[in-house]
Amino acid sequence: MTMKPLSLLAIIASSLSLSVQAESNTANAFSVSYNQPDSGLCQFSEDLGATTFDVRSGKLWACSEMGWVYFESVSPLQCDGLRTEEELANYKAWKKGSYRSGALVVHNGQLYKARSWTNGEPGKAEEWELEGIYPTGPSRWSSVEQYHSGSQVVYMGHVYQSSSWSKNTNPAKEAYKSGWKKWKYVGPFECPNS
Repeated sequence: MTMKPLSLLAIIASSLSLSVQAESNTANAFSVSYNQPDSGLCQFSEDLGATTFDVRSGKLWACSEMGWVYFESVSPLQCDGLRTEEELANYKAWKKGSYRSGALVVHNGQLYKARSWTNGEPGKAEEWELEGIYPTGPSRWSSVEQYHSGSQVVYMGHVYQSSSWSKNTNPAKEAYKSGWKKWKYVGPFECPNS
């Protein structure tokens, strides 16, 4: 079977589109899911590049012009200690409204704790703190979180440690610039010991 140049060009353009969109979304890293993402979340051009990681299968899903596509890890490394759906079911789902300091809610498959009184949405309002995906390990980096000196985060599969107070400073970009840095590179992420 021979491929027409126009078809090949369309595939290359589609790949480039996905690559560019995925690059623009790396600031938010990946959302976490427990199954294949809903097809309704990958229908429009503004959805291109959206990503989610399925913790059960190890698949990284990305929204492309062909719908959801996935990448699978070939690593034998499997992490225990992830919060299960059963554990998350012990917490109330976030609903629009007000919450007191210390309130714990589940939103988009993740556990959040209110730092202070808030009526904002977890993951978007800075009054919410993302509880670590691994209860005993570093949390996923978020642009809306505030980090203090010594805080450790996971970003794109690597661990970084904050050298000072930081907010909205991408640890991967910061760790490799010259001079004084807010983040230092620790190493590749490894599953925490359970």
